[in-house]
Amino acid sequence: MSDLHKERVNNNVTSLSKKLLEGWTLLSESCPDPSCNVPLVKNKAHSKVFCVSCEKTYGSVMEALSAATPPPSSPIPRRGGAPSASPPPSPVRFVNAQEDPRLGPFA
Repeated sequence: MSDLHKERVNNNVTSLSKKLLEGWTLLSESCPDPSCNVPLVKNKAHSKVFCVSCEKTYGSVMEALSAATPPPSSPIPRRGGAPSASPPPSPVRFVNAQEDPRLGPFA
């Protein structure tokens, strides 16, 4: 681990600790920025979600999560719309282990 990385981790831990002591809640969700990936904290008083590393504030957890999700490349067809270009998935077939030649002989 480089010295720069260690310093960044220490700063994040210090900042997270301060927020927790101030009454913020540590969330299970992480910052949507792929280069950040630090756990988000939520302020109980005004429900704002904050990343201590990149210092971005989100209005809610859903807003933070939607920032991480790229928009779809094409709109999803609605009921009765055009069929999708990909074929439907093939049905799953469970095979008795004794019938599958790849698994070898059974006693």
